[in-house]
Amino acid sequence: MYGIIANQYADDIKDVLEGKHILFERTGSFKPEEFHQICTAAAGVAIDVLIVDITCCSSDFDIVKGLRKYRVARSSRVVLIAPGRQPGDSTISALVGAGVYDIVSPALPVAEDEDEEPDELDIRPYLSQQLSMSYHLGNAARWHLFDEEPELPEREDTAQSKRGKKEKVVVVKETVREVEKVVQVETYKVLPNKTIVIGSLYPGAGSSFVAITIARLLNYLGVPNALVESPANTPELYSLLYGDKYAPVLNDNGREVPYPFLADQILTGIRVSREVEWTDGGTTWYPANPKPTFKQEWSYEHTYKLLLSVKSPIVLYDVSHAWQHDSVKNICLDADEVVFVCDPAPSKFDRPDTLKHTEFLADLKKKGKTVHVVANRDIETQLTNHRSEWIRSLPILPTCIHPYVPYQDIIESIWEGKLVQDHPEISQKLLAACYPLIRKLVPPSFPLQPLVRKPGLFSKIFKKGRG
Repeated sequence: MYGIIANQYADDIKDVLEGKHILFERTGSFKPEEFHQICTAAAGVAIDVLIVDITCCSSDFDIVKGLRKYRVARSSRVVLIAPGRQPGDSTISALVGAGVYDIVSPALPVAEDEDEEPDELDIRPYLSQQLSMSYHLGNAARWHLFDEEPELPEREDTAQSKRGKKEKVVVVKETVREVEKVVQVETYKVLPNKTIVIGSLYPGAGSSFVAITIARLLNYLGVPNALVESPANTPELYSLLYGDKYAPVLNDNGREVPYPFLADQILTGIRVSREVEWTDGGTTWYPANPKPTFKQEWSYEHTYKLLLSVKSPIVLYDVSHAWQHDSVKNICLDADEVVFVCDPAPSKFDRPDTLKHTEFLADLKKKGKTVHVVANRDIETQLTNHRSEWIRSLPILPTCIHPYVPYQDIIESIWEGKLVQDHPEISQKLLAACYPLIRKLVPPSFPLQPLVRKPGLFSKIFKKGRG
C-alpha cells in the first residue's frame, strides 16, 4: 500500500506505481503548515511506503519537521525524492536520523549550452531501483557520516544544498583472550545520535540533578555525551556547574571574552562558533545564560537548531518542568526518548500542572514515543511503610530508582567546587541504581566500558549487562 506527497515528480511516481494500490495522494506545492497537515493525515492511513517529493514544500525545515512527526506516529517506510542533493546535506542527514533511509537523489541535468534549457529529469528508473531494495539503514550510510562542520537547514528554498551533521564515531578497544595470551583489537563502533528529553513531572522533582547524574555516568562508562539546558527553563545549570569559576573563556588577541552561550548564538542568528567548548571528560555542558540579554521568545525552531548544533552522540535536553512550553512539546515528538522525574512528595501528585504533565506523558506513549520514569530521592529507611505505595502511584513503573544523596554530601561537594556525582563512593551507588536506565539509553550494540574498572559490584553489573 502506497502514499504519495508530490509536486514536480508526481507523474513519474504514478508511472512507477502503476498497478499498485495508492491509498493516499496529495499533489501540488504546499505551504509549511499545509505540508504538516498532510503528513498528519498520511499518518492516519495504513500505508506501507510513503513517497515524498521534496519539491512539494519550499522549506527544508518544515520537510524535516513534518516527516519527523509522521515517523513518530507511523513506522512506515518513507522514500524521499531529492534530485541534486549531495552527501553532506544537513536536511537529508536530519531525515536519516528520523528513520528516512531511502533517498533518491540523481544529479540534475545540465544544459550543454547556456542559452538552452536543461533536459527534464526522468526520476522513474531511480525510484524503481530504490523500491526494489529492502528498507535498511545501509541505504543511507553515505548521507549520515561527514567530515565537515554542519550548517543547519533554514526556512528557505530547497534547491540550496547544505552540509550535514557529523555522526560521532567512538573508538573502543576490545580485549580478545586466548590461551595465555591477550590480544588488543581496535574496533570502531558507530554510536547513533540520540536526543533524550528529561524533565520533572512537577517543580522540584530534581530533573536537573538526575540529568547531571546520567551525564556523569555516561562519562564514566566511556560514552561521549552533552547536557543541554533548555532556555525555556529558569537557568540553573550554570550555577550548578560553578560557571563563574569553571566556564571556559575565549582568548581574543590577548583579551578574554566571556563564555559564549550556545543558545545566545542561536538567537542572534550568527554562525555557531566552535572555538570554545565547556567539556568535563566525555561530557560537554551547554547551560542557558543565567543573565539573558535577548528578549526574543524561545521557539521550537530555535530548539531544533540548538540541538542540531550539538555534536555529541548522546544529547540530554533538560527542560525542567516546562512541558507545556510549545518548544518543549514539539521537541518531545522529535526526541528519541523522554524521561520524567518524580520524587516521593505525595502532596505534589494532585497539583493541576502535575495532572497536565501526566496527561502529556500518556499522550507521548500513545504516539509510540519511548517514555521512562525515574523515581528520585529514594530513602528506603524512611519510606519502609510507604515506598511500595509511592512506586505504585507513579504514572508508569520506573525504569530506575535514583537514590537519595545526603544533603551533607552535596554541601561538602559545593564547597569543594565539585559535582557530588563525581564522588567515587556516591558514583558507585548511582551507577548501581541507574544502570537499567543507562542500558536503555545506550544502544545494546555499544559496549559500555568504564574508565577505571573495579572488582565487585561494578564487574557484576557489567557482566550482567553484556549477557
